[in-house]
Amino acid sequence: MRSVAEAVSVLKAIEDALAPPGAPPVEGIAWFNRVYLTVTSSVQNSLEGPMFESPAYVAELDVIFANLYFAALQEYLASARDLPRAWWPVLSGSKRADVAPLQFAIAGMNAHINRDLPVALATLWGNGRRTPNALPALDAQKRDYERVNTLLAAVETEVKAWFLSGPWQELAHAFHGVDDLLAMFSVSEARDAAWVQGEVLSSLGGPGSHLGARFLETFDGVVGLAGRGLMTGTLR
Repeated sequence: MRSVAEAVSVLKAIEDALAPPGAPPVEGIAWFNRVYLTVTSSVQNSLEGPMFESPAYVAELDVIFANLYFAALQEYLASARDLPRAWWPVLSGSKRADVAPLQFAIAGMNAHINRDLPVALATLWGNGRRTPNALPALDAQKRDYERVNTLLAAVETEVKAWFLSGPWQELAHAFHGVDDLLAMFSVSEARDAAWVQGEVLSSLGGPGSHLGARFLETFDGVVGLAGRGLMTGTLR
């Protein structure tokens, strides 16, 4: 995808394929996709306003980021041979009935933020080195990056309403302790850590370098391990 609008269109198509109107999703990954669609739509709606200093930077990062999720889906559907380990728990378990909808959403966020976001940042910075002055100064980038947290805070409130007090409330009650997951998983803290991981990955030459690829392989496994814990069965 080359634009945020295209990314939103693809996310909507996935939503339509996996979540028939008025019915629970047929695949667990659809719960994460629904959250991600809401976030990306919110970013898209904010690009034309005064929120960001460098909306072009925010949009470029958002597109690189979204394409990593789409690539993981395509890889899983094709063979799963090269699927990042961070994505394996949620995608391979997408038909599990003992995992709550909220678990799918948070396991997806775990994979996408903790594994994919550092890759997206390092990729963007690598592109910037090949085209000098194409990116704003790093401190300006960081300010816009942190402004996205404001959008995410609003989405978190909406997501909590979906899972714990909305139309899927009865479904949520069938699982034990899933409401505690929202308290344990902080999107803003995960994004703070992803920025640092992105800096490290970039300093190693990016995901395409020898050292960068080894580093990515290591933290991909760590994120996958966390994902397996998030996907522990919780059906009463």
